[in-house]
Amino acid sequence: MCENRFYHCAACGTVIGMIHDGGHPLSCCGTEMERLIPNENTKDPKHTPLVRIHKKHATTEDCCKTPDTEPCCSDGICEQYCVDVGAEEHPMMDGHAIRWIYLQTNVGGHRKCLSPGGKPSVCFALTDEKPTAVYAYCDKHGLYMTEL
Repeated sequence: MCENRFYHCAACGTVIGMIHDGGHPLSCCGTEMERLIPNENTKDPKHTPLVRIHKKHATTEDCCKTPDTEPCCSDGICEQYCVDVGAEEHPMMDGHAIRWIYLQTNVGGHRKCLSPGGKPSVCFALTDEKPTAVYAYCDKHGLYMTEL
């Protein structure tokens, strides 16, 4: 199973995701990086990732196809997991925005990056894996997680 940890450099703001731990501390700007721990305030109306699930029975041509994705599955069932950050839409401005959303699955994970000025929402199309958690990173307030 892949590891799922994120680290932050307090000096420059670099954020990295751990794929495999080689047993040595991670460093940046001459100092050890800090492990990001998901914020425990799960009732925060602007940061908690919310997930909507859409199951589709479709052919390859139209399964899970949205304007920004290619068809995701062979004939049969696929599931689209759409993530909105916040019951109240999270701000998306310079200095206070959701920078990425990561969907952790039973076999790995998927990350999508966001930019200020956009929407704090993404969709992931899955065929042969099951989501276990979703993470959202706010560049002002840190990491948030919802277990699925």
